Amino acid sequence: MALWPAAGRLRYGGGLNRLGIMKALSVLTVSAVARRNGEVLLVRQRNAGDAGLGWDLPGGMVEAGELADDAVLREIWEETGLRADMPSRLLCIAQFRNPDAPPPGMLTAMYFEVEGLQGEICCQDPDGDVLDAEWVSIAEAVIRLSAGRASHMRDPAVRCLTRPGPEVSFWTWPNGLAHEPRVIPPDD
Repeated sequence: MALWPAAGRLRYGGGLNRLGIMKALSVLTVSAVARRNGEVLLVRQRNAGDAGLGWDLPGGMVEAGELADDAVLREIWEETGLRADMPSRLLCIAQFRNPDAPPPGMLTAMYFEVEGLQGEICCQDPDGDVLDAEWVSIAEAVIRLSAGRASHMRDPAVRCLTRPGPEVSFWTWPNGLAHEPRVIPPDD
């Protein structure tokens, strides 16, 4: 799931205010942490993270009027051809301001654990961004998710994979993306 690059293709939101100044945009995205036999599901896509072409967790933007838990199931199906009944739990929420994005705004990403995926992998992404999907070990997933990515894109996803814990973690960058995040609960 390319968290911010997809915002440039939004079909809604943004625009100009009454003074002709571009409005800030709030974007909600979802990602799926799907595990099977010690492996995690990743997708390879054109706009992954900061690298342009790379691996990511299945996911994408929540569409207008869509609930986040429905969106994560839709994204899994579109990107991998796999089906699930519902997410099993919320793992993490990450939120940051991106003043340099076109248009500037706020991104909120929700990471869901999804179990019991059924079917065969068959990428059918309507945007044409997903090129492949596969199950990989958690160690390999961490390597692939870390390649060429900024820490605000990498760290919440890696923590969801390596230390999911019983409680939801919340990540925010109150002093900007160039600074350390505030993580609740904090890392041990």
